[in-house]
Amino acid sequence: MANKKLYNINTPVNDETKELIDSLKSFGQGGEYADPTTDTAFKHLLSPAIEENKEIIKSFLNTFVPAFAHDAVKDVREASIAVPPLPKPQLKQTFMDMHVISQSGCHYVIEMQAHRHINFDERALYYAAAAYSQQLPEKEFQDPMWYRNLNPTIAIQVLGYDTNRALGIKDKISDNLIERAKNNPLPDNHFMKHYVMTDKNSGQEIKHLQMIQIELPRARKNIFPPQKDFSLTDWWLSIFKFAPQYTQEAISNLEKQGIVMPAVISQALERLYFPKWNPTEIHEYKTDTIEKEKYAVEFASERAEGKAEGKQEGIEIGRKEKEAAVKKAKKEAQRAEKIGIAKN
Repeated sequence: MANKKLYNINTPVNDETKELIDSLKSFGQGGEYADPTTDTAFKHLLSPAIEENKEIIKSFLNTFVPAFAHDAVKDVREASIAVPPLPKPQLKQTFMDMHVISQSGCHYVIEMQAHRHINFDERALYYAAAAYSQQLPEKEFQDPMWYRNLNPTIAIQVLGYDTNRALGIKDKISDNLIERAKNNPLPDNHFMKHYVMTDKNSGQEIKHLQMIQIELPRARKNIFPPQKDFSLTDWWLSIFKFAPQYTQEAISNLEKQGIVMPAVISQALERLYFPKWNPTEIHEYKTDTIEKEKYAVEFASERAEGKAEGKQEGIEIGRKEKEAAVKKAKKEAQRAEKIGIAKN
């Protein structure tokens, strides 16, 4: 039985939204749904401040946090923590993308990271440690056994890059990821890492501080268009990787073939539906898009240069190959420009 539609394709839209939709369609996208790997769309999709998002967050956590396969999250509430801690009250605060607390008291720090940078993993660990160390209110420290009240903290990062294919980034410090990935690459057909403090001698684990990383480019199973045998994990990956390709018409055609989205996935896709966004969100999304495409140009150039520098190791790249990589990325940037982004 088909899911009841949660929104109307004929929802009135303002001029800026219509311009965005038309531009995306002209570049081969469906034009109706946002890319959840952009900052604005990711927060719109999973922000616990929005009541209707709570079922979506629970589904996301239950799908990608192995520990909850048999202990589902029952409820979530928002809990913003400034990182680094504020030296004085009322200063401008920088928050992690998302910090939610389950009913059991477990803390989740959820972050979307589309672009790789030096020491990202170390920064993510710092965020997780900050959430873990700041979870208790000051009054609890009056109890000499306050540490009994500590709850696990799990940091989840959705990554827009494949760490196995990462090339070194030039910086004043060393790129630690390169050595880690070289010595211990993710096996084929795996797209998730799960870091837990583990004793190298006994194998004993301390699970109170964990990191889970979802590397979207490594999820190479055919997840678009959807199939009848899709698991909930497949649906989530399809939304994260291919939301801009979905349309109301395509979804309707899938239902006629007996391919029906789970209710929570339909709700998640609804959160990415442009006609329901306000003008501020549309403008922020446009800005996100052009920044993402500009990064693609820089990344293509750096990747080509990195390969060129590897000649002594037998890795060569010709001038034409480098130019082709940069040219392709520049086309993507031009596409974003045409969407109508004003950088003010």
